[in-house]
Amino acid sequence: MTLVKRVYLLILFATIVMLIATGLGLYQINRVFNAANYVNVNNALSLLELDRAADALSNIRVNTWQSLATNDEEKKKALHDSIGPEKAKVEHALSKYEKDDIADDKDKNLLIDEKSKIDAYFSLIEKVMAQDAEGKHDEAMQYIFSNQETIAKMSAAVAAHREYNKKICDSGSVEAKQILNLADWFEGMIGIISLLVVALMGIIFTEYS
Repeated sequence: MTLVKRVYLLILFATIVMLIATGLGLYQINRVFNAANYVNVNNALSLLELDRAADALSNIRVNTWQSLATNDEEKKKALHDSIGPEKAKVEHALSKYEKDDIADDKDKNLLIDEKSKIDAYFSLIEKVMAQDAEGKHDEAMQYIFSNQETIAKMSAAVAAHREYNKKICDSGSVEAKQILNLADWFEGMIGIISLLVVALMGIIFTEYS
């Protein structure tokens, strides 16, 4: 084999090694993108829907207590009227979450439990508002105080579901970081191996030229 052919062969081999290194690098980068994209898009949207539901529930809670605390009939009516739209916001947010954002079976079960606890809470608020509208203030106050466990269970279910979503988000970030570290390791190793093989072939060609 002539020297020129050996040089061409060396160049060809170096090119093949670099193409392999580039392909593996792109593959790892794509994995990092997918993991990071899941965190940034899917979990951000799911947390947004859960936060919307939680905000509406908070408004219902505040408006209920304000209604029980006021003797102004006009203000009381306005607070009563506000409950329906806030309930609709909760139902819309959780319905959208159920349709688009469920991550796994545990997430689905947490959503089912959350909706069940919220339905019980809505039933409680509906009865309290009915008593308040009828002027039965003392009965409404007694009923809501005697059913604090229902409110506590609802709050706990909402918090547990959100915490699980945050955990999924955190795990996605960790996975992306691990993949990125692995990609760096791959590129470093391939670069070292490429240099060693090319150097070895260069020595061999020189020795036998």
